[in-house]
Amino acid sequence: MTVLVLTNRMDATADVAIDVLNRRRNSVIRADIDELTVAAELSGSTWEGWISARGRTADLQELTGIYYRRPSPVSAPEGYAPEVARWIREERHWGLRGLLFALPRRRWLSWPPAVHAAEHKPHALARAADAGLTVPRTMITNDPDPARVFTGGPQPTLYKSFRGGGVSIRSTSLLTYATEITSADIGDSVRAAPITLQERIDKICDVRVTCVDDEVFGVTPHRAGTIPLDWRDDHGANDWSTVTVPDDVRDAVASLMNDLGLRFCAADFALDRDGRWHHLDLNPAGQWAWDHPACASIAESLADALTRKDMPHDPHRR
Repeated sequence: MTVLVLTNRMDATADVAIDVLNRRRNSVIRADIDELTVAAELSGSTWEGWISARGRTADLQELTGIYYRRPSPVSAPEGYAPEVARWIREERHWGLRGLLFALPRRRWLSWPPAVHAAEHKPHALARAADAGLTVPRTMITNDPDPARVFTGGPQPTLYKSFRGGGVSIRSTSLLTYATEITSADIGDSVRAAPITLQERIDKICDVRVTCVDDEVFGVTPHRAGTIPLDWRDDHGANDWSTVTVPDDVRDAVASLMNDLGLRFCAADFALDRDGRWHHLDLNPAGQWAWDHPACASIAESLADALTRKDMPHDPHRR
């Protein structure tokens, strides 16, 4: 039996999970989408055949788990004319990814269409509220007038990007973090792309909650002398400790994951001075492998999930 890990070559987080799988003597194929060679034939409603990458081959029916981390966008081999390369990329995308996505959902951690849907923050926040989580007042707009009204109230407001990727300005790569803004910061440039505005919670700490199937791990950062707006802005300044996630929050996150069809997620919360947990964000393929006390336990839980035969009940999976 084999575990397939789909991710880019620079993904150090995947390495941590693979180390556990290797230590347990599980067969592992780690590959990016472009590195795959496949041969499969439809037998009834099942694709039967094999998959190969980096000198390793596995029968499609022998894949016990597929870890969908962060594969690169498909590309075309060098040497093709631009219009032909574009066609090759399309065929690789719809052929390789399409075949993989047709494999049983229960094997995936998590099934890619569910991951991609949950990456849309408006969708995930609405589903979080429906699951019973407390979500701060939030607006999405590309019109400066309602943006000024939202930011002009008594409650401090944060600007948040839709994606975690950076932007390159004058050959310098910059990352975007949650930033406090006022109505004076809103200009006509808002019309260029929608922005997310969210009320800033008067918090005593942040909590990162990582879930793998039914396992829940909570950790909180500590930074000397301050509580940052966004703990990601300086990873090296944070010390970490574990935190107990209340049953009602655990149950709501489990309901949210079930609704979204996910087996893994990293969810961020702000804990206010009255002890309320405010849900800020969900990442269906979030980072978890840095220096915090739950890292090793998460890696073990992922290895369990990718090799388990008894799957937790989920109406989205077949």
